[in-house]
Amino acid sequence: ICHKLFGYFVIMIWLALWVGESEIIPLISTNYNKPFFLRYCVGSCMCIMIPIVYLLNGCKLPKITWNMIWSGYIMSTIYFLATWCWYISLTGTITAINNTIYESQLVYIYILSIIFLPNYKGSMLKNIAVLICILGVVIIGISSLSDHEHDKLHNTTMGIIEVILSSFGYAVFEIMI
Repeated sequence: ICHKLFGYFVIMIWLALWVGESEIIPLISTNYNKPFFLRYCVGSCMCIMIPIVYLLNGCKLPKITWNMIWSGYIMSTIYFLATWCWYISLTGTITAINNTIYESQLVYIYILSIIFLPNYKGSMLKNIAVLICILGVVIIGISSLSDHEHDKLHNTTMGIIEVILSSFGYAVFEIMI
């Protein structure tokens, strides 16, 4: 039960960092246009998790193979491209619509799971839920094109396309895991 509580704690920290990033980066990017450096700093903080995971696994190191290294390279590339799309979308969308569209990745994960995971079974109830989610995101995206968060920041069509690409990229990453 201790591992479970620790896992929930880690997830809460990760979510807080994610939301904080999406709020802070658009503000900083106006004066300091280096979002990947900022992402590097935030991502580097996640290295704190390495010794904690090592201790939780009984101080055992995993056996690393070439297949793992190749898979890690492909996954890192997909993750990098998805993150890049997300960062450039922050200057073209307000935070609320960005997070709403980004969180729609569950739709893509569900669809990709049905296509690529051999043992995954869809259901009519899940299909209806996915259609409702897609409809909701489309309505929010279309209705928010004229929304403004600051004098300079408003939703653009390109920003919405970029966050959709990011969301899809993260879904592909999740399926690969």
